[in-house]
Amino acid sequence: MESLVKSDIFFFITGIAVIVISVVLLILLFYSIKTMKSAQRIMDRFERGTEIFADDMESIRTYFINGGLVGGISMLLNRTSTKDRNINKSINKNINNNSTKKTKSGTDIKIKDVTRP
Repeated sequence: MESLVKSDIFFFITGIAVIVISVVLLILLFYSIKTMKSAQRIMDRFERGTEIFADDMESIRTYFINGGLVGGISMLLNRTSTKDRNINKSINKNINNNSTKKTKSGTDIKIKDVTRP
């Protein structure tokens, strides 16, 4: 009879411990999900901001390449890197190539580039 009482006490204590641990784990899970949602909102806002910033920088760079604000203060007093110079050359080459078209007879037709001042 004594072993039956001991097993009842053991299962009672074990049942309470399982309930307490389950409640603590549920609370931790709730707060971790809430934190993850907040982190996701922050990352989405950061991603949108970086996309807007990249678009702004691209439009500013295009403005300077096209000669705005006195040629980008003469492309920062001609101190652009070799990479930038190569990019500028390829852009200018593409613009120059796009400004003429060949006809079937082989004569060139000049097309005015209205995007450049």
